[in-house]
Amino acid sequence: MDPIRIEGKYGAPRVRDGLILCFFRQDRFGGWAAAVGKAFEHWLSAVVPKEAVAHAAVGSSANKVEPVDGRTVAACREQLDAGKAAKRKITGFELGGPQKLNPDHLFLVWGSLDAERKAGNTRTNVVEMRLPTEFLDKTGDALAKLAADLAAILDPDSGYASLALHWSTDSELIRASDEQVPLALRHPGFDLHHSAVTRYHLGRRTRGARWWTYLGPELVTAVGGTPAFATLPPEVEVAAVGTGVAMRVKGLPRPGDVNRKDDLPPLRAMAKLIEPVTFFADEDFGRQVFADEQELLARWERRFLD
Repeated sequence: MDPIRIEGKYGAPRVRDGLILCFFRQDRFGGWAAAVGKAFEHWLSAVVPKEAVAHAAVGSSANKVEPVDGRTVAACREQLDAGKAAKRKITGFELGGPQKLNPDHLFLVWGSLDAERKAGNTRTNVVEMRLPTEFLDKTGDALAKLAADLAAILDPDSGYASLALHWSTDSELIRASDEQVPLALRHPGFDLHHSAVTRYHLGRRTRGARWWTYLGPELVTAVGGTPAFATLPPEVEVAAVGTGVAMRVKGLPRPGDVNRKDDLPPLRAMAKLIEPVTFFADEDFGRQVFADEQELLARWERRFLD
């Protein structure tokens, strides 16, 4: 499939394809901050090229992305200081580049004190990373290893790595929705996302089946424990990662194409297994990314089940 680049009005693609890794953990963010800090250092040292540490918005009140200066990375690290994060109502930053908008590389964090681990609480924290598709090797193993390494560091409730469609800015999201939603419905292997919104409602559930999908121990138990994964087809590799289980479709992540009857059967099997712990009806996400077309949202959320 050719690269997807739909140009926007700010000199950057309004919609583009790429890779995404997302990890969610419910906890008062101060309790997760040290692990997120380790993941951030891993990203800086082993993943992102230096020229892609170029633009940032640091702090929950930051409303625009600015060029990086000599203090920016230190300010990001300060956001992840466990003692300070334990006293801060909301922690957030994004750092990436080399492009200012819709960049090749991005590290994004949103966390809060009200994401404490208790019954009935739907709020959670998120770490999200974006990479260009050029990061993929011939087998997909490099992306799977990165995802597993990060899951072992972060000990999340759930997580995933996938092909994705990325949008640029809030002001272009309505236009982007008109373009990316039809693509995602035709090509079910693409993730659509707005992690800063989804984190308010996900709780300790998963967003569903992706090329690489991680379940923490609570979700593993909820789907029937380790024996339940034996029902998956041989195209899905299952491995213990950290305290949980990771499932990965063999080979490279693929977008699929329902118009050509390529509906990614291994992901359909995975989706059926984890359906009891999957979050559906993400209405705020639907309002923003699906332009409030909730029926389209439901079709996309259940694209591997119906």
